[in-house]
Amino acid sequence: METEGNEFKFVCNFVASTKPAHNDIWYTVTWYVNNKLIKTVDPFQKSADMQTKTLLIGTEIKAAGIKTVGFQIRCGYTVSKTVDSTPSPVTDSSNRFIGIEILTPTVYVKDGEDAIITVRATAPIGCFDALPCELEVNLLKVKDNDDCALSPSFSRCGFKIKGTKWHANYSITLRGSLPGLNANPVAVTFVHLKTVEDYFPQQIWGNQTIGTVKVVVSQDTTPIKGKECHAVCDPHIKTFFGTPYEHHYKGVFTLYENKAWKQEIQIQTKPCGPGSRVTCVCGIAIRVGREVYRREHCSDKFWKSGYAQCDGPTRIDVRQHSATQHKIRLPSSTTIKLVTTGSFLNVYVNPSVADKDRAQGLCGQITTNTFIGRDKEVSNYQWSGMPRFSESWGVESTIDLFSDKIENLLGAKGNLFLCKCDETKLTQIVCKSSQKCEPKDIYDYTSIKGCETTYIAKRSVRNRYRVPRSAGPEHVHISKRQAAVWRNGWTERSATDYCTSLFQNSSAVQICNNSVGTDIQGPLDNCVLDIKLLGDTSFALVAVETVKTSCFHEVSYDTSYQQSTTNQSSIFDQIKEVACPAECSHHGTCNKGVCTCDEGYGGLDCSVSLNTPPTIVYEYENNLCNSTNGTCKEVNLLGGEFVNSTTLCCIIKIYLTRDGRLFLIIEIRVKAIFVNSGEIVCPRDLNKERGYTRPGLNYSYGVCVSNNGKVFSKEILFDHRNTTVPPTTTTTTTTRLPRK
Repeated sequence: METEGNEFKFVCNFVASTKPAHNDIWYTVTWYVNNKLIKTVDPFQKSADMQTKTLLIGTEIKAAGIKTVGFQIRCGYTVSKTVDSTPSPVTDSSNRFIGIEILTPTVYVKDGEDAIITVRATAPIGCFDALPCELEVNLLKVKDNDDCALSPSFSRCGFKIKGTKWHANYSITLRGSLPGLNANPVAVTFVHLKTVEDYFPQQIWGNQTIGTVKVVVSQDTTPIKGKECHAVCDPHIKTFFGTPYEHHYKGVFTLYENKAWKQEIQIQTKPCGPGSRVTCVCGIAIRVGREVYRREHCSDKFWKSGYAQCDGPTRIDVRQHSATQHKIRLPSSTTIKLVTTGSFLNVYVNPSVADKDRAQGLCGQITTNTFIGRDKEVSNYQWSGMPRFSESWGVESTIDLFSDKIENLLGAKGNLFLCKCDETKLTQIVCKSSQKCEPKDIYDYTSIKGCETTYIAKRSVRNRYRVPRSAGPEHVHISKRQAAVWRNGWTERSATDYCTSLFQNSSAVQICNNSVGTDIQGPLDNCVLDIKLLGDTSFALVAVETVKTSCFHEVSYDTSYQQSTTNQSSIFDQIKEVACPAECSHHGTCNKGVCTCDEGYGGLDCSVSLNTPPTIVYEYENNLCNSTNGTCKEVNLLGGEFVNSTTLCCIIKIYLTRDGRLFLIIEIRVKAIFVNSGEIVCPRDLNKERGYTRPGLNYSYGVCVSNNGKVFSKEILFDHRNTTVPPTTTTTTTTRLPRK
């Protein structure tokens, strides 16, 4: 078989008898497609061109009603003494399949792991003489599955068979997605493979239904059920295995890493306060491939959050609930929760099945309690701290995700951008981002837009708090409970009573303890320890949030907690009814999961004192105003913490500049546009400004911000040399912060 131009040409290849007595016999060749006779070749005698006489071409196949490949073809021959004499029995060839065959009709894949669907063409792909040809094969789902059921997603939704390499194997990688923890252990999905509808070089290759692949997805969530790593307060770390230890060292460290998925979490720590011997987490950097997301308060007076580096489609899914809570999901379905406490972060990491036997870092491993360093050395467990283990997970400058210049990162490539191929059309199918199983969250999280490089680079000295690896981290010895008077008059008894009362007064904690079985002893111990170390209760609420975070993850994924009965609402609904973020920071009351803040406080968790002016800054290397229509109409400011309320406002001040002196002309109050807790927009009232300015004079502009309309931030003054008065006709105006 071969192609002539862009048509099939089949030859019935058999060996004629070499006996002299058979030289005069007659041969009759028959062709069958899908076991149906479509051509009988006129009898012929042995000759040099007898193979050519058996020819079957593509037009004859089409004339028999065969529109697409995917057929079985065979030939046979008989012999007779004369043209009209009785022929011999037919000698048939075996059937040959012409089309694209599936080499993996059934595929088994474990959740979080990879498997491959492989196909191969059995015949040449016809081409136009002057052009290269590629036949596109698309993957079509028979039906959509529930996103939270076991189902596969794919590395791509199709591939192209090259005419010059038609005989090669072509593959699509598939991977199981993470469902709820209480889902069925096995599920079956069927997917179709089909060629593109129109293939112009050889139309018979178009619209072929290649066949169906049965995909069996299985899961075993036992290793990750109830698993959580956290780094809270100063910082107390609990490994995935559940072992607590202290990490009172400053610097940048790898908390979690999964090299197979090119995922990493780094934390930065600094002293919890002036002169403090213990450290707290002031920032986190999360990467997938070369994409990096950061949230930190290590070197500035406000929280800086955003993508520091992008790399193709967004792979780090960031969601926010109030200014103090973020939830982040990685491609492996590993989830991270961030809870902000003042200037510090508390980090909670829940692994996925893809992390089994792959996770490492300060979080340790999932199935073993061995403390293995980056250098592969094993450290003996000590609750009060393991300097060697912690130091080994310190980050060199070349892989520091907090660096202003991030290098030496391997891209995730396409193997982590898994697709849902739900279209049923035969045209080219575009790979869409895999829909993730969306657990029922206790809190309502708002998605942050996809990866854009919005993070502001630090202007301070890089790695201010880094400890040289040669020196080793400072070791702070902490013993368990001691019968002595602690700082500020606290004792073990008074601290224990305070923390116990805190837990008992949290309705959500009580439900989690009684109905979900969430551990409260570890967080309770940490609450007491923090009072001992700091001499105050500034971190006490973190212990409550630690219990709630672990509990909320469990009831969000495990559907057994989401089932109601006739007489009782589900555990999930019971918790949602009483769960308020950060217990309303003790500055409000909780009603059906919503905080009503006391006077003078704001935010979803009542954590912001409205009488404390927000900080406002702007990166001076960027334009301060957005000039979209030729006029500078608004000023974008970063800083915080900003509260989304009716009283959030800006004051725009106009100064006349004369002889190096500023003369205030007018203050114009405008309602601020809330973007998020770290960004607002102050619109300019150009009509009012025109009444107090005129062309030809120099003016400077200042801006300050208030959450409650009473207490304002420090003023930022714009450089008058790059500022013009509001135009009477459309002109471009630009404002910049003065260079330092």
